[in-house]
Amino acid sequence: MSAITQVPNHPATDASAWETADFASPEDYSVKLTAGNLDELDSALRAVKAHGLSLTEITRDNFPLPGMTASIRRWCDELGQGRGFFVLDRLPVERYSVEEIEMIYWGIGTHMGKAVSQSVMGDMIGRVMDHSREDPHARAYRNRQALVPHTDFASVVGLLCIRPGRDGGETLLTSAASINNVMLEETPEQLERLYHGYYRHRRGEQGPDEKEYTEQKTPVLWSVDGRIGCHYTRPYVVNGQIAAGEPLDAFALAALDTFDRVASRDDLQLRFTIQAGQAVFMSNYSVLHGRTAFEDHDEIERRRLLLRLWLLCPGLQPLPDCSLDSHEGITPQPGRKPTFDWGAVNASKPGENAVN
Repeated sequence: MSAITQVPNHPATDASAWETADFASPEDYSVKLTAGNLDELDSALRAVKAHGLSLTEITRDNFPLPGMTASIRRWCDELGQGRGFFVLDRLPVERYSVEEIEMIYWGIGTHMGKAVSQSVMGDMIGRVMDHSREDPHARAYRNRQALVPHTDFASVVGLLCIRPGRDGGETLLTSAASINNVMLEETPEQLERLYHGYYRHRRGEQGPDEKEYTEQKTPVLWSVDGRIGCHYTRPYVVNGQIAAGEPLDAFALAALDTFDRVASRDDLQLRFTIQAGQAVFMSNYSVLHGRTAFEDHDEIERRRLLLRLWLLCPGLQPLPDCSLDSHEGITPQPGRKPTFDWGAVNASKPGENAVN
């Protein structure tokens, strides 16, 4: 890690500071898989199945992709030194079972980084699907409400579409550097407050010897070696400060309000619907993501289904000299379920969820 810098006195101009006008079409941020790539992935899948390997037993050594090595390196460079995201287009999901697609997806991930747990239950691939009919209190990634812009708890998040919903469910992406640039020009005092950092709530997933909030404050935005970084999920910030006995004052809350507003501006927020077989990979240091609400089919086998993968990618980009342990996933705790219920604080606006 590098030492954290002060708020920069000039706007970011590197590739991560993009706006929606920078993309004429989805081809500008998409990576096409070739027939040769698909053959290589299929061959690797057949090999791990022949050896009877389970999902988490798949490694980059037993899932070799020699013909894709240079391409995957470029993908990772795009995440760490480029715009911070790309859409992979596309895997032929109609040829495989969901379990086989998970193996291919996991196999690709082993060449990008290390998969990390997404909950205390230790789930390594999340199935993002609407279960609100069966469970009215389903967590955000298991219902169909909107998700406001946020980052997840790993270096990189990947979302692979198996089935789109009936209507809606657009992916929303915003550049952290562009948010920084707007606030630097329009509300520099509020931007400085975001750089000071906040305690973050651990949402009931801390270990037995840990506090319910982080030991150190982590900034929402930072600038290290000239690149803007971000770590933000609003209810974890607000409730972490409350748990630490330092509830946010009106000015700090206004800074978060401005951040949220800028993150959703039409000129900054890229909106698209990923189709079956497409996967979007995002750096949680550079890009905030969310989604619009969606309508889905009644039959569970036809409902929108995405596979979520969290990857730890050391060295992806320079980081501040502060605690970012939440970027290493969530420590599995066998037999334990999350005990913290966000209740009303989980919603940013009516009909929206703040986290997934």
